[in-house]
Amino acid sequence: MKAIHYLPISLLLLLSVINLYLGIITKPDSSFVIYIVFGVVYFTLGVLLINKMKCADLLGFIIPLAIVFIYPLIVDFKNLHPWSSGFLGAINAVVVLCCLYLLLVKIKN
Repeated sequence: MKAIHYLPISLLLLLSVINLYLGIITKPDSSFVIYIVFGVVYFTLGVLLINKMKCADLLGFIIPLAIVFIYPLIVDFKNLHPWSSGFLGAINAVVVLCCLYLLLVKIKN
């Protein structure tokens, strides 16, 4: 159970670092702000999961799922490498699945 709890934490912190890095290397435009905001959101979710807050599992499920759907609409893909958007989407999918599992275990108990 601990491994499935630490997996989304580590992935969220990794997503935070990746998004902050992309925000730093991107030219200052609308994508710059989005990367920084996503980085801060992912970091906050990771910290909430580390502290085992009550709503952290639910937020860890809803927010990355929403970002997966929002991301293609607001990010300029001309500035991204093709693998990076797919990689970020795959990490988000794993985080969503792990948090869903944690939610189902919490509901079951």
